[in-house]
Amino acid sequence: IGTWDDHDYGVNDAGKEYSGKVFSQRLLLDFLDEDEDSPRRKQAGVYASYMFGPEGKRVKVIMLDTRYHRDPLLSDGAILGDPQWQWLERELRGPQSEMTIIGSSIQVVSNLSATTGPLFYVESWARFPRERERLFRLIDSSK
Repeated sequence: IGTWDDHDYGVNDAGKEYSGKVFSQRLLLDFLDEDEDSPRRKQAGVYASYMFGPEGKRVKVIMLDTRYHRDPLLSDGAILGDPQWQWLERELRGPQSEMTIIGSSIQVVSNLSATTGPLFYVESWARFPRERERLFRLIDSSK
């Protein structure tokens, strides 16, 4: 299983403006040996979830796509886009597991990259405060 970050996607710090994203998605899914009939091959973006373990010991792993629909870095716009937000809400409220792990290719909790100078410039959810707050609220409300 996996998701991508900017260099897998194709260009440093790229988002939805990257013109090669459809081709890059196919390459990543080929690399991950994703089935040809996988829903990931039919959607815009590589987000997915997986359930592991027997009943009573299940772990859900949710992999986000922080590239395909992401607005420019300094815009405080979208990271996930509406279809992925709707999917994520269904995943968090859907089939229950004893543990849920959410994978993001950029930092979620740390504010460090949003407050340090250009020498330490790093992408993070903190650069999109409304999106990050939305994620925290969704995690909290879905328990």
